[in-house]
This record gives sequence, structure tokens and C-alpha cells, in this order.
Amino acid sequence: MCGDEFVTVFFEKVPIEGKVENFIKNYIKKNINILNDLNIIFKIITYCYPDKRIYFLKYLFETKPEFKNFENLYLDKQSWSGSGSLIPAYEKCKLFWEDVEHFMLEINKPNFLGFVGRNIENYESRIKYELKRDFIEED
Repeated sequence: MCGDEFVTVFFEKVPIEGKVENFIKNYIKKNINILNDLNIIFKIITYCYPDKRIYFLKYLFETKPEFKNFENLYLDKQSWSGSGSLIPAYEKCKLFWEDVEHFMLEINKPNFLGFVGRNIENYESRIKYELKRDFIEED
């Protein structure tokens, strides 16, 4: 499998319009039953077009409503870089999972709500930890 950098470098500065969006949709459709390949395209979406994750999740479930590998999809960045507090980044991730929760309710997929809820709780815990850490470090 290709590394994150190798795959995303080709999409990094490319706007998600026309050909790119069509390529991603066709890739999802063609590889709907191959989780490894879906994860490659969702890594690209996650790193290069994070605001489009719900859009492409909708497309995935429209293409294959019985899709069962949602819990194994790559939807969260695995590495972070930057300086300062991580709270804004964690809050953004929590909001994403809350949007996923609404989407799962909208398409009637209650079987995934536990997984989504655990992700929300995970980010809530991270935020609480960072708040405590930031407070302690200020002293």
C-alpha cells in the first residue's frame, strides 16, 4: 500500500472540482468491495478535502446502501503537526463525528451509532485532557 504522503501529494493542491470529484466517485464505485482501496481514496479525502468527507460518505452509501465496513474506513487523520493547543483540532474532529452521527440517523444506519458515539466521546476526552494540560502548563 502507498504511504499517505505518496498518495496525497498528487491531490494536495488540486481543487475538488469536475475531474477530481468524478475520479473519486468512480474510484469509490469501482472499488466498493475492496476496503483497502476505499481506504486509499478516503485517506486522500481526509487529508486533502476534509470538508468533503460527509459528501463522499453519502455517495458511498448511495452506491452501496448495505455497505458494512464503515467502522474500518479511514476517516480521521492519524498524525498531527503544529504548535500550541490541540483543542481547536480536536473540536473540529468532534464536530465531524457529530455530523457523521446525524448522517447515520438520516440514512437509518443505527448499527453504526455506537462506533460514531465512541469517536465523539474519544474527542471529548481528548479535549478535557488538553484543557487540564493547558491549565497546568500555564502555571
